Amino acid sequence: MNLIRSFRNAVQARLSPTSGAALSQPAMNVAMLGVVTMMVLVANAARAFAIPAAGDFGFDVYDIVVNQILNGPIGFIGGVALIVFGATQIMKNWFTTILCIVAGTVLIRADDLVVTLGAMVS
Repeated sequence: MNLIRSFRNAVQARLSPTSGAALSQPAMNVAMLGVVTMMVLVANAARAFAIPAAGDFGFDVYDIVVNQILNGPIGFIGGVALIVFGATQIMKNWFTTILCIVAGTVLIRADDLVVTLGAMVS
């Protein structure tokens, strides 16, 4: 969203009233909708990630990072810590609370999310 907003501000700065080519707000919104639509239409298809087989290059790194850290006790404790930290921040900053709870949930359920998002996990 910030990328779109910064792009819109850059276009408005280029077409400032001093240049005589300023766009009205509805015209700018239509132009931005066209840019976003083109970005969606041109996007590549998602690629699934195949887990390396035992003995392949990178299997040891994958095993340590994903199986032992992310899906292990370190990932679980990190997820719970994020959720607890988010709960303690609820009165100070609700946006931080939402981000921490979502990030903690993603960290705890990372293996299910990988399957849901299209990666092949065996």
